[in-house]
Amino acid sequence: MNPVQREILVVDGDERTRTLIEQTLTEQGFTVTAVRDGDSALRRIEAKPFALVVAEIRLPGSLDGMTTLQYARAQQPGLKCLFTSEFAPAHPRNNVDLDDFIAKPFRRRELVGCVFELMQRDAAAGGAVKTGIEYCRT
Repeated sequence: MNPVQREILVVDGDERTRTLIEQTLTEQGFTVTAVRDGDSALRRIEAKPFALVVAEIRLPGSLDGMTTLQYARAQQPGLKCLFTSEFAPAHPRNNVDLDDFIAKPFRRRELVGCVFELMQRDAAAGGAVKTGIEYCRT
């Protein structure tokens, strides 16, 4: 992977969860930027490209995770996202904005597996756009 493919943006309103995700992915060799809300995430995406976003669906502030991703993809088409939440998204199979989902609480190994699976799945498909959500299971 080239360096930009190793950069991940983490967006989670809970400081403890955000720090856990950041530490876990940094230990795996990724460059991680972590922010607490959608507005901060969009400012970071304007500044540089990311290989992947790990975002909580329910974020503090005016933008939830899905809306944040829609705006982010306007700036960076094809941006991949692993959503997290204690609550499964409504009608996930019909939502083309969802690339992958992992339920909270999750184990570190599960998070790492989902990140690598999402990145490898898209690389193997030649960057083809997916039409439905996958629930990551490791």
